[in-house]
Amino acid sequence: MVERLDIPLASRLGTNSELIYYYSGYDSCRPEHSWGPGLRDHYVIHYILEGKGSFTLEENTYELTKGQGFVLFPETLAYYEADAQKPWHYVWIGFSGLKAGEFLQRAGLDPSHPVFDYPESLISNERLNHFMEAFVPQPNDDLKWTGLLYNLIWSMIETGSKGQAPTPEQSAADEYVRRAVEFIHKNYSRKITVTDIARYAGVDRKHLHAVFKRKMLLSPQQFLIRYRMEIATEMLRLPRLQVGDIARSVGYEDPFLFSKMFRKVMGEAPAKLRQKRLRTESPE
Repeated sequence: MVERLDIPLASRLGTNSELIYYYSGYDSCRPEHSWGPGLRDHYVIHYILEGKGSFTLEENTYELTKGQGFVLFPETLAYYEADAQKPWHYVWIGFSGLKAGEFLQRAGLDPSHPVFDYPESLISNERLNHFMEAFVPQPNDDLKWTGLLYNLIWSMIETGSKGQAPTPEQSAADEYVRRAVEFIHKNYSRKITVTDIARYAGVDRKHLHAVFKRKMLLSPQQFLIRYRMEIATEMLRLPRLQVGDIARSVGYEDPFLFSKMFRKVMGEAPAKLRQKRLRTESPE
């Protein structure tokens, strides 16, 4: 049985976005069960608990078994398949964040080295049960899961091959992006521009665009729009708010422009999505 919990972008972001938990899950795979070839926009670590299978990242294929794991990297083509005779069972954890790639590098993991061995203690029953509890969300869970994720990756760094510490240039880029995200988080409801974001981050607009695109896989403008639309999607749960109210609440004075952008990003008009939400969430 496959389990997964997806968390909207807006609820995953904050002023401290070094490492952001997305979801976790467990699967006892059927023979030859596969995924891909495909791309993710975030990181996913798989820990093989039983069985075996193969994992391909770009042009390299690895045969893996119990006690090993593999990482999917953002925007990197991947394919994996369970063995026909002894299909693997694995647990996976999806995450992102400004320093996610750096932390994995410290554990010796990058797209050219995406597989690893791990001691049984790394994925203990206690730790596994903690992540499985993520399927029943509770208040303040974001802090709990992020803390568990920090602890897990720290353990990987301690038990695995050590990678390289970030260069001063990498650290500066991380700080620019962190401050940009912080500014958006605090000011998405106001009429702000990418120039405003860059000024707060302490870097020129062109350089911010380059480092932001590299770290977050979106331009600052795309990120701002997406962030606003995710916030607006959550606001649609509140029947007392008109679409115009929501538009103003996320920085749009023109509700028609807001609706146009919402439809472009989310795939349908806000009023239509609200109707679907209310039908789905209303008690029978």
